[in-house]
Amino acid sequence: MLDTSVQVFVYDGDQFTEQDGVSPDRIEVGDPGRTVTWIDVNGLADLKAIKAIGERFGLHQLLLEDVLNADHRPTIDEFQDQLFVVVKMLSLSPDGGEVWSEQISFVLAKGLVISFQNEPGDVLDPVRDRIRHNTGRLRKKGADFLLYSLLDVIVDNYFSIVEDLDRRVAASPLPTGKNVLWCATWQLCWDGLCDEVVRGPLTLGPPAPPEFSAAMNLRSFPQDALDPDSCLAMAGLVRDGIVPRIRSGLKERFYVDMPDPGPLAPGSAVVCGYLRKSLPFEVLFEPRYGTMTFAGGRKRVSAFGINQDSTYPEVERALAQVTAWSAGQEGDVVLEFAVKGGRDRLLLAMVAPGATLEETWRRALQATEDLPGEVLGAGCDLAVPRMNFEVSHRFREILGGSCPGVLSGQGISEARQTIRFSLDEGGAEVASHALIATLGVPSSIVLDRPFLVALLEKGRRDPYLLLWIANDELLAEGK
Repeated sequence: MLDTSVQVFVYDGDQFTEQDGVSPDRIEVGDPGRTVTWIDVNGLADLKAIKAIGERFGLHQLLLEDVLNADHRPTIDEFQDQLFVVVKMLSLSPDGGEVWSEQISFVLAKGLVISFQNEPGDVLDPVRDRIRHNTGRLRKKGADFLLYSLLDVIVDNYFSIVEDLDRRVAASPLPTGKNVLWCATWQLCWDGLCDEVVRGPLTLGPPAPPEFSAAMNLRSFPQDALDPDSCLAMAGLVRDGIVPRIRSGLKERFYVDMPDPGPLAPGSAVVCGYLRKSLPFEVLFEPRYGTMTFAGGRKRVSAFGINQDSTYPEVERALAQVTAWSAGQEGDVVLEFAVKGGRDRLLLAMVAPGATLEETWRRALQATEDLPGEVLGAGCDLAVPRMNFEVSHRFREILGGSCPGVLSGQGISEARQTIRFSLDEGGAEVASHALIATLGVPSSIVLDRPFLVALLEKGRRDPYLLLWIANDELLAEGK
């Protein structure tokens, strides 16, 4: 735990002061009715200093205890006239292989924000720079807007970290100790944009990384690998009526709404992919007694299966739904659970991971093809962790990527995928949608936010006038 240091900003719309390395009794704050003060406390080892700050600013004793509890869950609490917020600030390890989490706590009072963090370095420099250089609206707003701005950069950093963790396709490297998720709906979306709109491979221009397009153009998932009744993939231009067609198709077939594509123009392309599968077991399994741990973690997780001393009358029929294969190494096993309908397979493979998710899958599949499996019978002890989650991912690395061909002049304005999955004693369910949208010149153009004016001679690249309009000071007054 680091020694405690304090940085203080005091500002209003006209001026600011910055104090570094000050002791709690020398912190200078402004008039809360006229200025905003941000006290950033870094390092929580000096309990005497933390207590002094608490006494100086009237912080509740329970609030200070939560500040010092580094394992506190994200929360928002009210203490009289103060708001207390705890969040997790994320960062990548130097090798990029791990996500590190640090707790940061905030106290909001009239004209005052106090932040407490324990480790050196954070993601808050954009806010510090806005205060120093008086950019944006920050110094014209109150302490509540400062807290919002601090939380905003912390959350925005979450997305940056997700972008750095390459989970785009099943061929991505499989990081040690990390969950990795892939679903075919994103590939269906990409293929639909290529086939129905671009009429060929799609290679996005900057800022999209070229390797992203190259990976997606490999078409790693064949469309005929899915039952057409369980999925939908539609693509087209707004002016040709693609949006109402997608909405109608999703409503009629799956009773769901189309995700919001954001702003669109007549020439915009919209692509939507949707998949839903319900894989119930013929015979229910039973809940496991108590809870279990997983992979050495501290979390207690619930499970289903068959208890070894079970008195469940359907034990034999339930176990008969499971076929097992030894997967080579001692203790490695692949399980296939029979599901209703006979069209789908549900496999769970406790095997040594390969270099990629694709390689791990091929290894599990090969185990089921080398030797006949063994149907589980009475006396078997079976425990499978339950799952029930929804994950959404926005492919921010390709947003703004320029499009070729008929979409020339447009960029990717939306690109996201949502996957919902559950597995329990009744079976498995998956539902996923993906959406890609482009945006070029809108049908209504109103320059009501900051813009650039440039004058230069034709054939030249050197302007003789540049003007950045950030506020209304230079604009002609209307009558």
